[in-house]
Amino acid sequence: MNTTIQILTFIFDIVMPLIIGYILAHKTKVQRTKMEGLLKLNIYFLYPLMISLSTWIVKINKELLWLPIVGLLTPLIGGTLGFILGKKKFENSLDRGSYTISYMLSNRGTIGGLVAFIILGEVGYAYNQFSLIFNTITLYMIAYPIASYFSQSSKGKVIRLRIRDIIFTRNQIPALGILIGMSLNLLNIQRPPVLGSFFEILIHIVAWCALLPIGMNINFKEMSKFKKLIPEISILKFIFMPLLMVSISSLIVSDEVILKTIVIHSSAPAAINSVIVSKIYNLNIHLTILAFVATTAIYIVVVFPVLFLIL
Repeated sequence: MNTTIQILTFIFDIVMPLIIGYILAHKTKVQRTKMEGLLKLNIYFLYPLMISLSTWIVKINKELLWLPIVGLLTPLIGGTLGFILGKKKFENSLDRGSYTISYMLSNRGTIGGLVAFIILGEVGYAYNQFSLIFNTITLYMIAYPIASYFSQSSKGKVIRLRIRDIIFTRNQIPALGILIGMSLNLLNIQRPPVLGSFFEILIHIVAWCALLPIGMNINFKEMSKFKKLIPEISILKFIFMPLLMVSISSLIVSDEVILKTIVIHSSAPAAINSVIVSKIYNLNIHLTILAFVATTAIYIVVVFPVLFLIL
């Protein structure tokens, strides 16, 4: 993939669906709820298919085992910092909860995966998926209980989580993709070349299905009073976390592609899941939307070009 195609792919697959989603929400009568089917299509079918295809051809080595640890450490460290700093900044527990969740969750799957593919190719995408093995644990066993803690004084519905509900859930279906792909890999079954071409088509469909509904949730008017938080959240997401994760990882990992994947993975913008968690637990949704929109915009304009040049 040459430079021009890489840049055009980024614009087409990340910038365009966000813009079109915003236009659909604010300039047409298309309802946001009708776009939820695209997210379900991704989670229950397209993500597992893509993950199985990419992990099928990965060269397995011991250093790969470090990627899930990075994937777990990144939100844990971010969430801990958000919890400590939020306690000093906000008196309202709903604001503190949204602040903590925004620090914790990043868009490592959709944007991180696509950028890994653009810069590093299909192997980079597969490595990024390895780093997300514990993503469900991070979301349901850590982010949800934290959000519940901050909203306990509100009238929001408290969700009781059980281990079996976390492991045996439809949201875990993408993990089957890793299992299938790794099984085919270990059995030394050669992947047909036509599936490589199919993967390159599929990744564009997945990006649009994920980001078009997100674009529809952007509302600039409601976010303005939290704009002072943009610099500090951006510093955490784009400077502190990647420097910390790469510094630690370089002591353990020597594989250049894995290290580059860690840079991409740990410098992702805030996640739409932070907005969803805030909505479920009646936290301050406008703060999480601001974090998502602002860091995504900065990522598009500044961070991605830097990653593209240095990696």
